[in-house]
Formats: sequence, C-alpha cells, structure tokens
Amino acid sequence: MSRRTANLLILVASLTGAAAFLFTKVVVGEMGPSTLIVFRFCIGFLLLLPFFGRRIRRANRATLRYALILGVLHFALVFAFNIAMQTATASIAGFICNAATILAPLANAALIRKAPHKLMVLAFFVALVGLFLLAGASGRFSFGSGEGVCVIVALLYTAQILLNDRIPREADPVSVGVLLIGICGLCAIPPAAIAEGFAFHLSLPGLWSLIGLTVLSTVVCQMILPVAQRYTTVDRTGFLIATEPIFAALLGVFVLHESLSTPIVFGMACVMAGILLSLLVRSEKTLV
Repeated sequence: MSRRTANLLILVASLTGAAAFLFTKVVVGEMGPSTLIVFRFCIGFLLLLPFFGRRIRRANRATLRYALILGVLHFALVFAFNIAMQTATASIAGFICNAATILAPLANAALIRKAPHKLMVLAFFVALVGLFLLAGASGRFSFGSGEGVCVIVALLYTAQILLNDRIPREADPVSVGVLLIGICGLCAIPPAAIAEGFAFHLSLPGLWSLIGLTVLSTVVCQMILPVAQRYTTVDRTGFLIATEPIFAALLGVFVLHESLSTPIVFGMACVMAGILLSLLVRSEKTLV
C-alpha cells in the first residue's frame, strides 16, 4: 500500500468517526442510550469476528486484561456520548469531545511529573478560549446539559488515550481494539434490560443511522486504522484524525441543518487551532 493510499484511508476513517455524531444524533431520539450501545457494539463485534477471530483466539493474558479495562471505560464514554447527543448539536459536540487530544498530553505530563512543552500549554489556552466562545454563544456563558456532558466525554476520552498509550508490548493492540467493542456491548446489556427494556421505535432514517453507526463508524473504522497506520507516519495520522470535528461540523450544518453563529465559528476555529498546535508539539519531538 502506498503512503498516499494509507493517508486517504485514514481520512475516510476520520469521516466515519465524524459521521458517528450525525448518526447518533438521529438514533438517540428513537432508542435508549444503553440499548443503542448493545445493538451497535454487539453486532459490530460479530461482524468483526470473521476477520479477527483467529487473532483473538491467540490473545494472551495482557491483551485480555487491557481489553477488559478499556472495554468498560469505552462503555462509560459511549454512554455519556449518547446522553450528550440527545440535546447537544453535532457540530459543537465534535469540537468539545476532540479537546481530549490536547488534554491527554497535559495529563500525561502531570502523571510523569514532567513540565509540558510550552506549545502544549499555549494549545490548551487557545482551546480554552474556544470553549469559552462556544459556551458564550447563547449569551449565558454556560454550556447546555448536552455540551456539559460532552466535557465529561472529553475527560473519559483523555483517560482512554492515556490507557491506550500504556498497553504493554506483549499485548496485541488490534485484538484489544476488537475485544473492547464486544466488552462495551456486553456492559450495556444490564442497564438496557433493566432501565430501558430494550425498547426502541426506529423510523427509516433511524434504522439507516443505526446501520451506519454499526458498519461505518464501528466496523469499517476499526478495520481501516490498524492497517493504514502501518504505511504512514504517526504525525500524519494525527493531523488527518484531527479533521474529525471539521467533518462533524459540516455534516451537522448540511445534513441536520444546524446553524452556526459567529461566536460558534470562532470558538470552533480556536479549538481546532489548539488541536493542531498540540500535534505540532508531537511532530517537533519526533524530529529531535
């Protein structure tokens, strides 16, 4: 595979990740948040098994342990995300959730007790200005309930990034990624059965959105990234994945007809600038 093809596939994966904001926004109005996780991740896991079943059967103890930890964490993350998308707009949610790419390096620096790079601190404050503008777009300088939960999603996503970075060498990251999808789906079964009774009333758009969430944003994305990342650089992957909130905003505007005021646009621009600045820090470190 050429580097250009790999970069294109990563861009496709970023688009499918952005589409999750659109698909979830449609489905959460017709299905409970836990029930949605059961359908999305259990079916997604079953679809991935023919491709990765043999690899999973060879999984060692370290792989299973990290898959369990990350699977439970991913359930909490996706559950919060589904709750957030009941009221938050897809365009704003994409930028708030992806603020984790800035928070993760800062949190990692705190954990290892090492001063963060000056550019990373600048990236944090630029993104903070962006979040301030997004919160002030309503004139109240406070997030709505959905946007507030998106902040929790960003924090959980930060924890997931930190744990992913600590997967030991003896563990297989591809098997961890597939197994956590199945574990995430299993974690959702008790709350879906007890609190929601697996109730759903899907319209045709809701059904297509559920299929899109399961096939595109879960299965295809999981299959593309591990393969494509082998044929390109880490820094290029980071920059391409950083386009996800832009795609989410465009889908929100053109498909869901969400409106963007001037403060929201400037807020999104600041968050995006912060994300790109944080990626520049990583690029600089790889050149040293």
